[in-house]
Amino acid sequence: MKHLAGFVGEQKHMIFSLPHLSAWLGKNYTNCINFEHSVFLTEPYVDYLLAKHGFRLLAKEYFMEDHSIFYATVRDSSVKPTELPIALYDQNKKLYMEFVRYHEELIADLNSMLSKATRPVYLFGAHVFAQYLIAFGLD
Repeated sequence: MKHLAGFVGEQKHMIFSLPHLSAWLGKNYTNCINFEHSVFLTEPYVDYLLAKHGFRLLAKEYFMEDHSIFYATVRDSSVKPTELPIALYDQNKKLYMEFVRYHEELIADLNSMLSKATRPVYLFGAHVFAQYLIAFGLD
């Protein structure tokens, strides 16, 4: 955001979107945090960074309920910086630990079913979803 503030002129508009990662993590979407989304950039952080670097929020729109968030901003050097919520770290940690717990339980259930299988079972695809399941201990 600092880099953008360096060349977006005063009263010029900036429009961008980002994945709604807090909703994704809350719904245990396996692809929430991976090589494509390596930073857990959520609304409080975006709001903080916008204000810190002189962008005023004009509008925020949620696309497909929980898919993405679109932001419309304007460069306005009179914007005052804001503070991040004090409890944000604890909220994020709790959300992440619930995500981990969900996947650990999922893998335990899947491994239990696999151990009872009498025929070969195949994992189709080598995408991030399969990699996550294997990393969590899928047999």
